[in-house]
Amino acid sequence: MAAGFALGFFACQAQACGPDTRVQFTEGSDDTFLIENNSVIGLSLQQMAIDLSSSAGGVIFDTDYGGAGWSAYQPFQPLASTAVLRAASSGLDGYQQLSLVFDRFARGDSFAFEIDLDDQLQDSDHGQTIVSGTEIAGGAVMGVFTDKHGQTYRATGYFDTDGQAILTQGACS
Repeated sequence: MAAGFALGFFACQAQACGPDTRVQFTEGSDDTFLIENNSVIGLSLQQMAIDLSSSAGGVIFDTDYGGAGWSAYQPFQPLASTAVLRAASSGLDGYQQLSLVFDRFARGDSFAFEIDLDDQLQDSDHGQTIVSGTEIAGGAVMGVFTDKHGQTYRATGYFDTDGQAILTQGACS
């Protein structure tokens, strides 16, 4: 029976299967990324890569004083989280890629970090030091997940105009 059709007294709803992870970028005095693993039980996020080279605003990481970005800067700074970070390629100043490797990132866990972003548009929405949702839109997020049997799953999402990327492989019926 197709998802969403009533069967007797019960409605069959499509349910997420495989990877299901949300990445939210929030612009502020401290630019923040929040990653939440909503995948099926037993599926852990092992690695994540954020690639902003395809973003509408040509967004870069601004991590060094006097570097490639504009005025304020903020190096990669993990925040209190339930996931356990093993390693990060700190998002070098002026670069557009950042890679994260986790020791533990199970369903229900989250990981947050601060890092400054700047756009490269001459006529940006709010000046180059403030990255809007429309400027980060199109940036890619790739995730590698493993289950309890060691099987690997991959998912890719793209930031939308609200600064959110969803990594999923679709729905199971």
